[in-house]
Amino acid sequence: LKTNEEVIISNGETKIITHKDILELFNQPAQKGVYVQITGMHDESIEFKAKMDIAVTDFVKKFAKVVEGIEYMTIHVDKMHKQGPKEKYSIRVRFKSSEGFFIAHAWGWKPIDVLQEAFGDLEREVLHRHSKLKTDARKRRTLSKRR
Repeated sequence: LKTNEEVIISNGETKIITHKDILELFNQPAQKGVYVQITGMHDESIEFKAKMDIAVTDFVKKFAKVVEGIEYMTIHVDKMHKQGPKEKYSIRVRFKSSEGFFIAHAWGWKPIDVLQEAFGDLEREVLHRHSKLKTDARKRRTLSKRR
């Protein structure tokens, strides 16, 4: 690799590896955190975006203690006009962790309340599955001790 690039052909695909590609693997520091993607917020106020960011950060910090290995979280905000100038919000939240994939959906007139409701639904689902996994592990341990 010092003087030439390497060409690898695997399953009919041609790939070229340079010395820079190898160095990038060693140079990347370990990253902590969760990738969060929020979509549908292009027409929202700065205050709402700030409140949304704080709520999402608090939720992720809280559940990082309960659920191991949160990989990513996606939040999608839809705004619908139902009663004149008043807008109804629909928020879908999902995240993937080592314990599985979790999804929640809520709607209402106040966006922060809708977000909190979706997070509450996620919390119930996560805690239910987390306690179920712990109970299953206890049952397996008990059965293996009996043998």
